[in-house]
Amino acid sequence: MKTLIAAAVLSLSAAPALAVAQETPPAVPAAAARLPNAFDDPAAQAAAAAAIQTPPPIQAEQIGPDVKRAEDALRAVVAAAQGAGLDYAVFSADLAERMRGQEARLIPIIKGFGELQEVIYVGQEQGAELFALDFANARTQWIIAFNAEDEIALLLFRPAQAQ
Repeated sequence: MKTLIAAAVLSLSAAPALAVAQETPPAVPAAAARLPNAFDDPAAQAAAAAAIQTPPPIQAEQIGPDVKRAEDALRAVVAAAQGAGLDYAVFSADLAERMRGQEARLIPIIKGFGELQEVIYVGQEQGAELFALDFANARTQWIIAFNAEDEIALLLFRPAQAQ
């Protein structure tokens, strides 16, 4: 009788274990990146997080003449905005008209960024070139594209996304 009760208890206790084993999803391949561990050294944790979130910068010289031209144009626009004023001859007629209407608002913003410290090519975004521009007082992203006449037809800037 004791054997029968023991067998019944074992079979009842084994049933949930089998059900759990059947509900467990198949193994997922391991991720290539190492996620930070809360018990790691804070410096190691920060380095691991930075390695996951920050792609290596691409230098414009490594990409080609179109990207170099876009970088040079951005540097010239920033220098003009922070200096004597924008040179509207480098913009398409449509963009020049829109920028003239916003100049009183745009110029103080760009001057407020402070000195341009670094220009990093990030890649393409919807066919335009995307750059990260680091200023003394701000980190920004700029998008620039040219038309068939080699004029700047698209120029946008925004605060850089926090990492």
